[in-house]
Formats: sequence, C-alpha cells, structure tokens
Amino acid sequence: LTEATGLNGVLQERLVTIMPGGVLEVHAHADMPGYAYVLSGTALEHRSDCAVPIRRTVGDTATEPHTVTHWWQNDGDEPFVLFVSHVVKNEQGNED
Repeated sequence: LTEATGLNGVLQERLVTIMPGGVLEVHAHADMPGYAYVLSGTALEHRSDCAVPIRRTVGDTATEPHTVTHWWQNDGDEPFVLFVSHVVKNEQGNED
C-alpha cells in the first residue's frame, strides 16, 4: 500500500447504505483519506470545499482527501449505496 499510494496504513473497504430521508453525519478525513463510488441511488454530498451541495448519482466517484469535512443526505426515493475505500492506521496506532 505504501509503495502504491505513498501513505502508511491499511486499506479499508466497505459498503455504506443511506436509506431514503437518511443522512450520514458530518465527518472528517484527516486520518483516513479515500474515495466513495456510488453504486445505486442519488444523494446530496455537502462538503467543506464546496459552496453548494453536489448531486451524486450512479457511477460518480467522490474524493475524500485529508482536508475535507462532509456529510451525505439521501433526498431520493431509494437506498443510496456507496462503495467506500479509505487508508487507515491499524488499531494499535501503528502506521504499517
């Protein structure tokens, strides 16, 4: 991972589902930069680096650099599903 990205840590991948009317609370990526790829649904992404929310739809990729704070709002009629990939430190706090 370090050779490929220049970052120390482990790769964490997961599916995140936000039901209609739901939100994924405000969070930062200072210690876990990554990407979020939209698999289904539509939602608004509210970001600290954008003046207006971004409409995310199937096939979109949202970058989540260490400088961003953001939250998601599913204002659609179907579940919003993201494939999320982050670089994180292991549980002992080590970077390798």
